[in-house]
Amino acid sequence: MLTNPLPKSLKSVVLRIEGPGLQNPRKVNIGDVPRHATITVTENLVPSKPGPRKLIASLDSQQLTQVHGVVEVMVRES
Repeated sequence: MLTNPLPKSLKSVVLRIEGPGLQNPRKVNIGDVPRHATITVTENLVPSKPGPRKLIASLDSQQLTQVHGVVEVMVRES
């Protein structure tokens, strides 16, 4: 989830998502995000390795660059 903190639209927003052992790097073109709007992106993952993993997201636009987020997840063995 991302909330645009600026009083103007974010243009050409691109989200990059990756997680070693979780998902190969993936690029998601979001497009424009209106001022103060909140967007949510849902991804389905099929982990390839059990154990602690990190999912990393990076957002870039013309107005904001290199906005990063990291979440740690525990993948159980099936």
